[in-house]
Amino acid sequence: MSAVVFAYHDVGCLGLRVLHRLKIPIAAVYTHADDPTENTWFGSVRRTCEELKLPVHVGADPNSEGEREKIAKLKPAAFFSFYFRDLLKQPLLAIPRHGGVNLHGSLLPRYRGRAPVNWAIIHGETAAGLTVHRVTEQVDAGAILLQRRVPIGPDDTAGAVTERLRPLYPVLLDKALEAIGSGRAAWREQDESQATIYPKRGPEDGAIDWTRSAPELHNFVRALAPPYPGAFTALEGRRLFIWSSRPLEKQAGGAPGTVVAAGQVATGNGILQVLDCRFEGETAASPLPVGARLGS
Repeated sequence: MSAVVFAYHDVGCLGLRVLHRLKIPIAAVYTHADDPTENTWFGSVRRTCEELKLPVHVGADPNSEGEREKIAKLKPAAFFSFYFRDLLKQPLLAIPRHGGVNLHGSLLPRYRGRAPVNWAIIHGETAAGLTVHRVTEQVDAGAILLQRRVPIGPDDTAGAVTERLRPLYPVLLDKALEAIGSGRAAWREQDESQATIYPKRGPEDGAIDWTRSAPELHNFVRALAPPYPGAFTALEGRRLFIWSSRPLEKQAGGAPGTVVAAGQVATGNGILQVLDCRFEGETAASPLPVGARLGS
């Protein structure tokens, strides 16, 4: 079964290695050019393709007429999508006779779209997961084949949960390919009444709103902690990143954003204990002056 693969991120690298190990012929790989403004802490699909001697197209739009014609000439039996950031449109999806399969980092139909682990933590979820599903023109809406769940602890960062998910990607893909290849794949449609979809996140989305509650802000901080861009506020006209926190079970004694005690900031409901904060561009921890107003 020949395949065309659309891949990016660590998951793209893992998926390619699984297909290569299973000796599935890969006719072409499409990946994104890295964004110079983004912290690319994850693996490179381009370099993985060079290592595995796979034909790779960097930055090309597979939905364009020219690329679509090239893909059609390859006569792929299937498409595989691993954290590819662009939607594959219907004229392209009509090419492979067995359709397309995607790996998505959430328990679909919840958290369709970009940054699913980050959004799950922002919303205080206690579980994350992986889903193997059919590719459709709608975002992450295709029928589900397999899912796996992992817990999210109250202090887990998005990076920690992502690491917890990492070993499951090849396992789940192995099981999916076995089921598809044997004809035993049992697909089930998603429950649209339970579907949620969220947009991509950028560095500027990390601004802290101190009117939110302390537990909500703790979730926000840990969802954006390294390797992600970070949650930030303003202090003395400078951007201050908050990398670690803990919500305290006591009420605030000041306006939201006010430092009411050593490392303790009033919120819209409760107090956030700031455990690690640093000014932009600095590596040393920064103290919070009592009485200072953050975000003003």
